[in-house]
Amino acid sequence: MGTHLTKRRAVDLCRVATCLCRPVI
Repeated sequence: MGTHLTKRRAVDLCRVATCLCRPVI
């Protein structure tokens, strides 16, 4: 159960990071 939540959170963080990194590039 914990792994599923962590994976989902990791994807959310990755998406946010990409959104923040995109404008910088």
